[in-house]
Amino acid sequence: MFARYFAVSALCLVVDYGSYVALIRLLAMPPPAAAAAGYFIGLVVNYFLAIRYVFAAGPLSGHRLGEFAAFAFTGLVGMAVSAGTVYACARVGITNIHLGKIAAVGVSFFVVYALRKYVLFREAGTPHAVDVP
Repeated sequence: MFARYFAVSALCLVVDYGSYVALIRLLAMPPPAAAAAGYFIGLVVNYFLAIRYVFAAGPLSGHRLGEFAAFAFTGLVGMAVSAGTVYACARVGITNIHLGKIAAVGVSFFVVYALRKYVLFREAGTPHAVDVP
């Protein structure tokens, strides 16, 4: 599962990072805002690939809207981690937009993977899983 998640995430990173750079270069968007927007675009692509290729049916699988909402929430956590990491890098003097984003990718990848694997797509009936009748 980790290898498939890593591959899907790598593809979505290309979408995220491409959006990030394009928003900064073409629209002069501030890097933290571009990081958040790029992350969200990647999140949408990630959801459709993850439910198709990575995760087995979870407790919310019969409730696609609820599942997407929960998936998006984990993505929002990752987006906040990503934007916060880029911001923190800028605050400590790291002005290269790529270095801040690279740091953000590493931190947010592991945070979001853990949330999705151990909470959102945990098998129904296991402790701490979200059971939906």
